[in-house]
Amino acid sequence: MKKIFFPLMIILLVFTGCRQVFGKRVRGSGNIKTETRDITGFNGVDVSGAIDVYVKNDSTQAVKVETDDNLLQYVETYVESGILKIHTRNGYNIRPRRTVKVYVSSPDFQRFEASGACDVYSENKIMGVNRVELDLSGASDAKLELNAPEVRAEVSGAGSVELKGETKNLVLDGTGSSDFKCYDLLAETVNVHISGSGDAQVSASVKLDVRVSGAGSVRYKGNPQVDQKVTGSGSVKKADTP
Repeated sequence: MKKIFFPLMIILLVFTGCRQVFGKRVRGSGNIKTETRDITGFNGVDVSGAIDVYVKNDSTQAVKVETDDNLLQYVETYVESGILKIHTRNGYNIRPRRTVKVYVSSPDFQRFEASGACDVYSENKIMGVNRVELDLSGASDAKLELNAPEVRAEVSGAGSVELKGETKNLVLDGTGSSDFKCYDLLAETVNVHISGSGDAQVSASVKLDVRVSGAGSVRYKGNPQVDQKVTGSGSVKKADTP
């Protein structure tokens, strides 16, 4: 009896563990609907999973979720410490027919966070009163148009940031194979720190401070004063230099 019991217990434990890791699978119905959520009191967005977020600078705050009608209940949106959290419900592995989309409007955005395989897009120019921060990890991407006194972007993993607009100070920090495409974000002073094999493209009119370790590369436009330190096979070059 024991010879049968123990293998069955092992199988049960493995099955239970898989359920906890991967969650209960729920397939989308194919009937796409948009649900408006009554949520206010946030100045940032934190999204995780495989969700696309579209942010818009507007006079009022609004949150709309677009996905299969039977999956809406599994897309959670709530505010925690002033940050709008967006993710799928724990314990469930949803399979939408199309990528889940969340539309977020607010007069004030100060921070964007994305982890997993999320994409964050701006539908218009995001106006920052002071500083706008971005923090991406995994394979997440962000494509934003910004106008703020200071912009800070941190990317780890295989994430990508594409920015355009205007700022006085730009700070970029990348690890892994991160990618910064910021030629169209016009800045006065730029600080770049690349560790690994990441790339950065920036525009600076006054000063450029670069630290590269590994095989990373930095290309810049403008005629700033350049202070650089490169360790490894990395490089710092002007955009029109071969």
